[in-house]
Amino acid sequence: MRFLLLVLIFAASATAALAAPVADRKSSARLLACDTEARAASFKGDMKAFGRALNLSMRFTLKVRDLANPVFRRVEAPSFDEWLPAEQGTKRFVFEKAVENLPPGADYRAVVRFRWRGPKDKILARATDVTRACRQPDTRADLEPTRISVSGGSRDETRFYSVRVVNSGLADAPAFATRLDVSGAAVEESTGEPLAPGEADTLLFEAPRCAPGSQITATVDAGATVDEADEADNVLTMECPNS
Repeated sequence: MRFLLLVLIFAASATAALAAPVADRKSSARLLACDTEARAASFKGDMKAFGRALNLSMRFTLKVRDLANPVFRRVEAPSFDEWLPAEQGTKRFVFEKAVENLPPGADYRAVVRFRWRGPKDKILARATDVTRACRQPDTRADLEPTRISVSGGSRDETRFYSVRVVNSGLADAPAFATRLDVSGAAVEESTGEPLAPGEADTLLFEAPRCAPGSQITATVDAGATVDEADEADNVLTMECPNS
């Protein structure tokens, strides 16, 4: 999945405070803002000089996790993953970054690495901190077949198949097509009504009698016309009952 991320702002500030002793030095990273309407987030890194440290620098890495990948992973973003140096002699270095156009349905956080260099550019210390996550909810619809029921048909060689479909998403779902496959053959397709968030509808099919032990499969949004939060839960399969 490719993410299009726009760096909105970045700001650096330095203060000329006295150098802190080694025991008092610190660095930190935090989430400054999480805007779910604008789908944006901003992060801040803060570090102080100590002892013989002459050069301070930090590096931001953006990470994401979602339903498909529940472990945080790196995301490419403009101007991230670059070392950002403060002016030589800076005693405190603060830097802020923000991104927008974050794809919904995921959590975003920043990993900030800090580096202190001394005389002859020698690295004196390193540190890493991680911000809290910014959750960007997925506000799209999500159609899901939750139950298939089988009952006697109008003729001995047919059965009635009812498919319950629910919209478990956060937006209205327009009318959609549902396909029924019985014993390996696509035998029916029906159009459901629009569904508001949390609403359910039951579609009724009359199709040939399934062979006991064979598979019955219902596929909602069979025409792939609805933009959904989760496209992986559109299919439900059950075994044909012995009837």
